[in-house]
Amino acid sequence: MKPSERRALRKQPAKDCVREKKTRKRRQSLWQTYPKLITFIICMLVFLILFNARSIYEAIESKRDRVHDKTDISMKTVYVLSDMGVEVDWIHFQKYNYTDISYKIDGKKYIKREYPVGDTGYIIWVGGTSMDESPEYVYLIDFEGTGEVIDIRKKDAEAFVNETMKQREDN
Repeated sequence: MKPSERRALRKQPAKDCVREKKTRKRRQSLWQTYPKLITFIICMLVFLILFNARSIYEAIESKRDRVHDKTDISMKTVYVLSDMGVEVDWIHFQKYNYTDISYKIDGKKYIKREYPVGDTGYIIWVGGTSMDESPEYVYLIDFEGTGEVIDIRKKDAEAFVNETMKQREDN
């Protein structure tokens, strides 16, 4: 036998081994191929079974409802805030009900919140670009009457309310 034939014989079994290894990889079970993914899926299923997806949803909803259980601002509080002037900040409105009417213009977010003032027909709009800075405006609006607006940090809210109440009575 020639040396070249011997080399050819030696190379043949090596090729067969490579083919056998490739077929072994194909024959691996799903568990061997994706152990982390399968473990994650099993853990998620166990979590959902134990804690029931519905109860998780209800917990989130109940927390959302608690936020709306806050009270409306009283007119007396509006007068106090008006007396504070430019010192009025977002923190003064934390414990009150509001409707978020924020918006974006050219990618910049503007925060705007509407606070009802009891059943008086007045509302307060507080707005700005960041909760970390003082609000840019704190408007008191005679919503159900004249529609007039003042910034309670710059003008007297009590005088404004008295004036708009007289105008309401006259109409």
